[in-house]
Amino acid sequence: MRATTTSLGAPSSRSWALETAATTVAPISWAHRGLLLVVLVAALIYGGVVALSVRHYHGNLSALIDAGDRSIGGYGRLIGHDVIVFRHTDGYDGLTYYFAADDPFLQQRVYHDVFRYQRIGYPVAVWAASLGQRALRPLAMVGVNIIAVLAVAYLSGLIILLVGKGTSVWWALACAVNPGLLIAVQEDLAEPLTIALSLLGLLLYMRQRVAWAALAFAAALLTREVAVLLSRRW
Repeated sequence: MRATTTSLGAPSSRSWALETAATTVAPISWAHRGLLLVVLVAALIYGGVVALSVRHYHGNLSALIDAGDRSIGGYGRLIGHDVIVFRHTDGYDGLTYYFAADDPFLQQRVYHDVFRYQRIGYPVAVWAASLGQRALRPLAMVGVNIIAVLAVAYLSGLIILLVGKGTSVWWALACAVNPGLLIAVQEDLAEPLTIALSLLGLLLYMRQRVAWAALAFAAALLTREVAVLLSRRW
């Protein structure tokens, strides 16, 4: 019987293949571990921001809605019992998203701001996350935005890994933690979901998933029309 031998000076083809695979996979694995760490840091930052924002309201997340008594008008019946309403103020846009999430599919037609229904993406996501329950809506509004900003961190990191050879994935933290998104989370606005869906569309387009990219960009447009600036041909 003839035995196959390998000289001591040259590695076998099998060992060479294993070594090559290990050197190829290792950097990718470490890069993704770094990206997960970026997402974790972003989560800690936004958790701290939310906690500090509601510390004077006994942790009541409805304070982020910024509901002003001047803007409630005839929609007082749509306000939950535990929602904080600020006196002598107009509030901000989070209140309109709160109202739209009460009836996102216009089944009852209790809210009549047509302009806000053009930006129905965020209210629909909030309605789904809260299971249609008004009491859970303040929590759902914060939860949707936190998940969205973490998605921004992860998706921007994947784009960096795809096109930015040698670029640190920690730049993804700058995409997720910036004044625009910080204010949006503090005010229950739609921008985090808009950016997350737009980045998803961009990543899918870069990976030649054109149909799925079109759906992601369409969903982004339903959150805010400014997403059209990110859906141009790259």
